[in-house]
Amino acid sequence: MTTRAIIHHGGCHCGGVKFECYAEVAGALVCHCYDCMKTIGASIVASTISLDDIAITATTLKWYRSSAIAERGFCTECGGSMFYKPDHGHRVSICLGMFDDAENLSCRGQIYGHAHPGFMSLPHDIPHVDEAYQGGKVVDNVSPQ
Repeated sequence: MTTRAIIHHGGCHCGGVKFECYAEVAGALVCHCYDCMKTIGASIVASTISLDDIAITATTLKWYRSSAIAERGFCTECGGSMFYKPDHGHRVSICLGMFDDAENLSCRGQIYGHAHPGFMSLPHDIPHVDEAYQGGKVVDNVSPQ
């Protein structure tokens, strides 16, 4: 059996959910959509990785259907909002605060810029679009690949 090198690792606050990434994650996106705002109370910063390149070990992970197009994973013990998994594609988004080494990750764009909350400024030095999907496809300049 071949052992894969761990590139990134992390977990929730209580340690009930942990993950290991075996490839680099895509540059992070800030999402200002309504669903993300309601999930954690503010915009979410997340990065994506192929489901083939992540191992999730969990005793307290629960997935719930948050919209018609995706589900979210959270820790049932500490409440940590950890993952976003769209129905299309073969990727999962990981909230940056869950990485043990997030300082080495970069933010490359924002989605749903029109919906950013009034209580915080929209960072204008990071590219943004008003929607994430157009015609069922991820917008190119903020695409996870």
